[in-house]
Amino acid sequence: MLNKYYKKKNLKLLFTIWIIASFICTSNAFSYTLSSPEIEKVYKSFVVKVQKKYSDNKELIFLKELDKALENILKIKKLSNSKENLIKDLIYLNKNQISLYYENREEQEVEIINLESNEQDFQNKLRENNNKTKIDSYSISKEFKNISYDKNDIFLENGVWYTYNFITYKFFETTNIRINDLNHNNINPQTDLLFLKKEDWELGFVEKAMYEKVRLISDEIIKGTPNKYNLLIEIKDDKKSLSDNTDLLFKQLKEKSVELTKWLSTEEKIAAIYNYILENIHYTENLDFQSLEILENKKIFSGIETFRNKNWVCEWYTKLFMYMLNFAWVSDTEVIRGFVIDATDFPEIWHAWVRIWNKYYDPTFDDPIGQKDTKKLENYKFFRLPKDLFYTNRFTYDDTPEELKTQPMSYRKSFIKVRLAELANRYINENFLLLHPFQFREKYNIDFDEDITLKNLPKVTPLYEVKNFHFTENWVSKWITKLKFFTIKEETLESLIEQLEYNLDWYYFFKWYTEDWKYEYRLWYDIEF
Repeated sequence: MLNKYYKKKNLKLLFTIWIIASFICTSNAFSYTLSSPEIEKVYKSFVVKVQKKYSDNKELIFLKELDKALENILKIKKLSNSKENLIKDLIYLNKNQISLYYENREEQEVEIINLESNEQDFQNKLRENNNKTKIDSYSISKEFKNISYDKNDIFLENGVWYTYNFITYKFFETTNIRINDLNHNNINPQTDLLFLKKEDWELGFVEKAMYEKVRLISDEIIKGTPNKYNLLIEIKDDKKSLSDNTDLLFKQLKEKSVELTKWLSTEEKIAAIYNYILENIHYTENLDFQSLEILENKKIFSGIETFRNKNWVCEWYTKLFMYMLNFAWVSDTEVIRGFVIDATDFPEIWHAWVRIWNKYYDPTFDDPIGQKDTKKLENYKFFRLPKDLFYTNRFTYDDTPEELKTQPMSYRKSFIKVRLAELANRYINENFLLLHPFQFREKYNIDFDEDITLKNLPKVTPLYEVKNFHFTENWVSKWITKLKFFTIKEETLESLIEQLEYNLDWYYFFKWYTEDWKYEYRLWYDIEF
């Protein structure tokens, strides 16, 4: 039995569920069904404690023993129907947890099998970007002690990934470079850095004082992660802002990512990480990117520092999201940079978002400045969107139309509305919040670019005049005895309808007269007659 099996190992915490089951068997207070959130909540809370304290194998052993113990309760105890159903509910939940263990185990085994292949792909990617053969074709390269095979060169030394950071460099107009040319231009092959200008496949030379060899991260931390090359490129970008060793921070981030996503499906992992970021990271307000203070405090431009400080800006929300996805083994992730055309700082300031497979995510836009309460998953507007919908208000750098950069905000907003309206019918059966305003207008024959006003609101719900709590509906007189309402103002009407999720099916639209025969417009609900 369960007690005997674990007594020697002093695993007292694991008897919590046994106590719960025993209490259920002797109490008259419980009569829940399988759908009861209380029972499921208690069981899941228990499983989380087990997972934190014990290894996967010990957890599985316990769950199997618990399954036997619960089955024995059904056989031995004389239970009422309600109590018997409760034990069956626990058995059902427990068997599901055991099945989930095996499903995840299979996924992990597939990942382990593919690990060698992933590493090979990664090495191939490095070779493609290093261009060693090309740079070796220059005879002068043999003279150089320090070589970077391109500007994004990343290399492994003694279990640690490094890169070179530099901005200023020299180059020659000719490919026929000799030692005398180097000497004449004060280029020292023993100390200066040689690299290949990938845009034109010519050599570049960086003086010793103008470059630095930068430690990125221990290979042990990221070994086997998907998108390893892209991950290192983003860490390299982070290191432009950081000079200290961030291995400990990355270890902590990896642990948090695994903790948040253990036993979850891939879609659940993405949602869990997205939620974590929006609940724990707060957008920094009123930043002047030209100020000396910001330019000196380069850590503001770091994704891993976002994890430490919980307070940063757009691209580093995105970087943190990408880091956590990789540590949670979510594959095919990419940080994309470009412009949001309805941003007030367009086209001066860039933005960043994330692609996962063929869907797109923007945690910054789902956590706007000044928002006090974190949204729920169903309220996210920029979560798991198809490309055509996601890009209605943005472009990548290279694709941004030049003419938009000189257009006023009114034009750009109209441009976006047209693009959204075109997609409203395509995704009529999808619950995309970005399209709700347009699907709402389509339903009630309101033009897609027309504001919702007190004048056209009767297209959505009839307007009734109420005097002394009395009005007439379908020729029937009605007296209102109880009600709740929103007072409507023209300038906030659209915002109110958005809060009501563009559904006014259960609301009355009243022109409400007061005792002095003045009136105001109200949306009424929970009415009793």
